[in-house]
Amino acid sequence: MYSFAHLINIVPEQPETWQKKIFLTFDNDWAHNHIIRDTVDLMEEFHASATFFVTDHIPQLEQIKAHSTFTLGIHPTFRPLLIGQGISIHADIDRCMQIIPDAISCRSHGNIQGGDISQAFIKRGIRFESNESIPFQSGIKVRPYALNGPLIKLPYFWADEHEWLYDRNCDLGKIIIENDFCMFHFNPIHVFFNFRE
Repeated sequence: MYSFAHLINIVPEQPETWQKKIFLTFDNDWAHNHIIRDTVDLMEEFHASATFFVTDHIPQLEQIKAHSTFTLGIHPTFRPLLIGQGISIHADIDRCMQIIPDAISCRSHGNIQGGDISQAFIKRGIRFESNESIPFQSGIKVRPYALNGPLIKLPYFWADEHEWLYDRNCDLGKIIIENDFCMFHFNPIHVFFNFRE
């Protein structure tokens, strides 16, 4: 029997904290308030645990904070730095931490990561980083693992945006049964429109 769970309760060396559990994550990506509210309401309706990675201030923050089944993480964007714009990784992490001061989880836009970025997260109290996409079709069985001392890495094995690349009907029930660690990555815009292609 599978159940929804919070990613902030994962202890890699304790499989009972992550095996046979479903972890739902959502990147808000500057989505319209109505779209985010639709996703939050959907999670409430099904009593599902979920983590919302936040890029900017959204009106639903208090609604999400009020739910014991939801957690908030940060979702900084380092993409401008890749094209010579932006200030620094520290500035954008700090900007996100002002929105979610007690955040202990993160996912970067575009999964941008590296040693300096991980150290910057650790310095600000981040304990869980979900910046690795290892699709289930690779055959690699992913699991959480510790990195850089206090940082726990949480790879995800399914993402809505990646499903566009494949001409297939994805049997999520079968995929879940075949994998011990089931972390899903969604974007509220895709949930709202129920995109399949």
